[in-house]
Amino acid sequence: MVRRKEAKIASLVLTVAVLLLQCLDVPLENVGLSGDSPVYARFLYPFFHANMLHAAINCWCLLSVVFIYDVSLAAMAVSYLVAVLYPIGFFSPDALPTVGLSGVCYTLMGRVAFCVRERWKYQLYVLSYIAVGFLLPGFNGCLHLYCYIAGLLVGFLNKPIRR
Repeated sequence: MVRRKEAKIASLVLTVAVLLLQCLDVPLENVGLSGDSPVYARFLYPFFHANMLHAAINCWCLLSVVFIYDVSLAAMAVSYLVAVLYPIGFFSPDALPTVGLSGVCYTLMGRVAFCVRERWKYQLYVLSYIAVGFLLPGFNGCLHLYCYIAGLLVGFLNKPIRR
């Protein structure tokens, strides 16, 4: 139970950091992930957002998943790694710079998909969110889909074996 407490504290600290970073006026071209981004942008893009609403929604999603599904610190770290390893040039070569915690959030949502009670309803909700990401401009639907599928794979591989 102690590691779960650490994950909750880490998610709260991350939320405060993201909201404080949003107050800085950092050009997204410097920290966003795109085909010609510097290497450091790959590791920084989850912490910066397009606007305060974007930051607030991503932080709310992160806190919801961590607190409701009792996610571990290791699961949060794996979700971050999945998000930063997104092959940006392969899926969306001409996209605007990608910013935000949504990749981490979608990986965590995929990871907990095997723990929810009404799995089909949950899957339909998440897939509708992903579909909206493909339909609206400025959203990186490919990132959301990639991270959700990776999260499903990680969740499946870590699912307890029932005898």
